[in-house]
Amino acid sequence: MTPMSEGEFKGFLQQANWFMRGLMDENQKALQIDTYQRFDWNQWRGELVFSTGGTPKVVARIQIVGFHSAKSKAWGWAWANPSYLASVRQAGLRAREFGTERAILRLIQPKWEATESDAWAMTALTARLSEAKGAYRCPSQDGFVYMTFSEIRAVSDRTRIFGARTCSHVLEGDRPILLVSRELDGEVLAVCGGENDTAATTRDLPLDRLLDLDPTLTPLADMPDGWAALRESPEQDWTRTQTG
Repeated sequence: MTPMSEGEFKGFLQQANWFMRGLMDENQKALQIDTYQRFDWNQWRGELVFSTGGTPKVVARIQIVGFHSAKSKAWGWAWANPSYLASVRQAGLRAREFGTERAILRLIQPKWEATESDAWAMTALTARLSEAKGAYRCPSQDGFVYMTFSEIRAVSDRTRIFGARTCSHVLEGDRPILLVSRELDGEVLAVCGGENDTAATTRDLPLDRLLDLDPTLTPLADMPDGWAALRESPEQDWTRTQTG
């Protein structure tokens, strides 16, 4: 493709902003996402959850676009930040590809001086290129994380925000996790898979604690709900299968 002039790029960003704002208005009208008490996001699950009273109400599948620092006044692309899992950086990679094709420095430079308006512009561009269903920003320690939605929906079959269950054998350090299931209701089950696994040995714990307990679960971040993964030992690769 031919390089895009600054004027052409400005026009593209304007169209992308209209596209994004339209999506955000639609989401607000349909789902009233600004009315819920809180939101939580988790990159391993690839979700942003809006809730009230601890009960999930709306769930969005997310892609992380980038981060804007209030201190350094800089924009950083998520595709260049290895602290974000590969599964939630795919939309940003599309923006980088577009920048390479059109010779647009702001899309291929990992970090650059930027305003909040610039951050929203990069989010809008990414939303347009990835045909997103919406966009949002979440506060972080030094600014905001910007993300797009590949899907957003109201939920009624989910009781916890980011819940997980494991077995007492894993928690006590006796056995490794050999079976992981991502349930259709958003729950994560991660157990040793032994014959002694029963409802009585299952324990609830926060998802983040589970991931801290066993970082080898990280490669399963892109596994869809309704799927399970098995392995013979912690040294072997996961084998996935659809369950729901």
